[in-house]
Amino acid sequence: MAAALQEGLITARTTVPASGPLVRGGTPFADEHPQPAGTRLTIPQVLAFSSNVGTIAVADRLGPQRIFEYQQRFGLGSVTREGMPGESAGRLLPPRQWSPSASGSVPIGTSVDATLLQMAAGYGAIANDGTYIAPRLVHSTVDAGGTVTLASPPETRRVLSPGVAAEVRRMLEAVVVLPGATGRRAAVPGYRVAGKTGTVDRLVDGQYTSANAVSFIGMAPAEAPRYVVAVSAAVPEGAGGDVAAPIFSDIMGLTLSRYRVPPSTTRPPAYE
Repeated sequence: MAAALQEGLITARTTVPASGPLVRGGTPFADEHPQPAGTRLTIPQVLAFSSNVGTIAVADRLGPQRIFEYQQRFGLGSVTREGMPGESAGRLLPPRQWSPSASGSVPIGTSVDATLLQMAAGYGAIANDGTYIAPRLVHSTVDAGGTVTLASPPETRRVLSPGVAAEVRRMLEAVVVLPGATGRRAAVPGYRVAGKTGTVDRLVDGQYTSANAVSFIGMAPAEAPRYVVAVSAAVPEGAGGDVAAPIFSDIMGLTLSRYRVPPSTTRPPAYE
């Protein structure tokens, strides 16, 4: 969504077809919350209702190459160099490796491997007015002789314009506030929250199972973010909005209180 906004292909008022399923390469892609035939959703609604069909429709406007480029800009497919050994780079599919069904799977994340830290850093770019700042877990190291070596400064780069980043934040608030949205349990009393649920079937020994990998990643206060919190879990059942969102709410609420962040004084945007 951020990529399509940055490229001028959509606005918050753009509507896309959201009834399905779509079939790509013989594989059907449907929504967990199916819409009636002929339904069109705005982009905030696509996010709020986790519409795979609507997301794929937006991705079609971008095309494989731009999707791949923005995945890289957001830090996917490469290590963050956070300072600890053994960090995974995850995995991206370059366009030349896309199968006939990849135009459906890649935009909704099921052909992408990413660590939670990579995802948190990507949301951090949205929170930080479009600037990606590589995360750091190590401040400094001390050798056997007592010499202290500070970690190198984190990599930074421009991913989105400040205006687009702010627009993405406003749209992500729909995930928490719209009736029927998947992330309503991520709300933090007194604060505006922007974020997104994630739910995917877990892959075990090369086979999809009925168990889920779920997440909620978000930021608060949405109008001027101070913190990003990312929560993930592997569970036998349940979705990101049921499992991860309430945990996010607890952690974010505790963090905002602990660091005395003033409550929001404005209301979330009104969505058409």
